[in-house]
Amino acid sequence: MRRKEPVLFEKINRNCLYWGGLSFPYRNNSIEVKTEQKYTYIERIAFRYLLKLKDAPTRREDELHILSEKEIKQIRTEVITTLFWAAVFGVLGVLLLYIPQKIWPALFPNFTAELPWLGEVGVPVISIIYGLILVYIELYALTAINLRAVFKIARICGFPEKNDGYFEKHIEALMRVGMEKEDKLPFTYGLDPLQGASKISVFLFFIINRLKATISNYVAKLILRRFLGRYALREYIDLIGIPIFGFWNAMASYQVIQETKTRIMAPNLIKHLCRMHYERYHNNIGYRNMIYDALQFIAVSKRKYHQNHFLLAESILNTFGIPAKENHDIDDYFLDRLSQSTTEVRTGICQLILLGFVVDGVFSLNERSAVNAMKDRFLIRFGTKDVAKMKRSFLSGRGLDELLKYPVL
Repeated sequence: MRRKEPVLFEKINRNCLYWGGLSFPYRNNSIEVKTEQKYTYIERIAFRYLLKLKDAPTRREDELHILSEKEIKQIRTEVITTLFWAAVFGVLGVLLLYIPQKIWPALFPNFTAELPWLGEVGVPVISIIYGLILVYIELYALTAINLRAVFKIARICGFPEKNDGYFEKHIEALMRVGMEKEDKLPFTYGLDPLQGASKISVFLFFIINRLKATISNYVAKLILRRFLGRYALREYIDLIGIPIFGFWNAMASYQVIQETKTRIMAPNLIKHLCRMHYERYHNNIGYRNMIYDALQFIAVSKRKYHQNHFLLAESILNTFGIPAKENHDIDDYFLDRLSQSTTEVRTGICQLILLGFVVDGVFSLNERSAVNAMKDRFLIRFGTKDVAKMKRSFLSGRGLDELLKYPVL
């Protein structure tokens, strides 16, 4: 009998959507709806594989998922293993594509075709089909080792907890990370990371990021032809792509691993900060009034809206009972206004901002500039090296004691 996919019951709020089990509805317009998650065949296999985390040994109780040195070493071993096999698949993909065509060229004949304005042209149909088959196999092999890495790391971290009411939601999130599927965020709380950004620069960045492996391979061939001559080693020049595609495969797996760690480490840290800030600032109007500005400042500094930023916005806004907005822009004087606020407000808002800079596992040049601007205004005592160290500590599972337990001023 065919197994039915899990039917998920969610509380859907028009102004606040659930993620990570940390939603606290603050209005009465939430309704219960029934949605059935439909997966592809491969996604069903991945989902069922990750569901085995329910059978993993229970990890010791730890609110913030702080890892021991032994657990950190185990994760490091999994990272090295995954990167090795990702590179191997990249190398094998290139070798299996070109070597058979060099050794048995008769098996890969060109078919002639009459094309307008070009006349008779040889089309390598067999080579193209063969290449597509190899790409298909390589992609699923990479997906398999990435999912294995996600499973192993989650198992070491004891995530998600067996008794978590949203266990399958967390499994679905991990599945999307392992399969490199982008999150669909239907609502961003009116936060726009592209406020003030040039549309052309955003478009170019997107294109370059998508074509980076192909561009790198092309540049390597161009350089080789320049130095070795037009005909020297021509029959082997396509093999120059071996280390490049091996590198990009390893890089893709590394990004999957980094994203997995951010999804595992962030929820409890965000929950802890929201609880801590509510205890300190629930009666502080100044702090409450600057929360939305702080969230937009994080988004603009990041230039990217990560799932953990959605979680941070949802958690802090719901904790303080702040209604969601359709749009919230900030002016150029936000940091100046923050510097004129009370010490208590500055401490809390800066702590919130720094957590937002860290929880997606990325610390960009734009964020470094923001940190320097905050330090120049004496809003924080941390420099860019300190924040970069926090990011590494967060990703390694060592927590954020320096940020959460000590004043930022």
